[in-house]
Amino acid sequence: SLHVKAPSAAEVKFAELLDFACVGRKGEEAPRAILLGEVHDDKVAHNLQLRVLQHCAAVCRSQGRRLILSLEMFEVDVQDVLDEYVIRKAIREEDMLQDARPWGNYKQDYRPLVEFCRAQGIRVVAANAPRRYVSLVSREGTRSLQGVLANARLLEQ
Repeated sequence: SLHVKAPSAAEVKFAELLDFACVGRKGEEAPRAILLGEVHDDKVAHNLQLRVLQHCAAVCRSQGRRLILSLEMFEVDVQDVLDEYVIRKAIREEDMLQDARPWGNYKQDYRPLVEFCRAQGIRVVAANAPRRYVSLVSREGTRSLQGVLANARLLEQ
C-alpha cells in the first residue's frame, strides 16, 4: 500500500505518486504490477490512466524493463486480434474494432491507451471473461463452466 510521509495528502505531488507507482521506494524492488480501479465512463480516470501509463513506459524503457497494459474492456478470446493490431500492426483499426468487440466508449476513453501502446510497442492484454461465459454463469451458475471446459478438453484430443 502507498504510505507517503507527508502531513497531508494534499502535499504529495502527482510526480511523486507516479514515481512511487513505477519505481517504488529507494532500496526496494520496483512494483511488478499497478492496478488502477475505475468507473468505466469517467473521463478523468481515463486521463489519469494515460498519464500513469506514459510515465511507467518512460521509466520501464530507461530501466530496460518490460511493460504490459491489461484491460478489462477486452475479452480474453480476442487476444490474437489485439496482438495483430497493437504489436504486429498487421490489421487496420476498423478491423480490430469489429473483431475485438470493444465497449461503446472505446474511442473516447480507451483508444488513447491502446494507441499509445501501439506506438510504443507495449502489449495490450485482454483481461475479461468472454460475454458468452459470463451470461452462462449468470443463467446457470458457476458449475455450468465445468461442462464447457470438459467439452473443450475433448475437442483438443
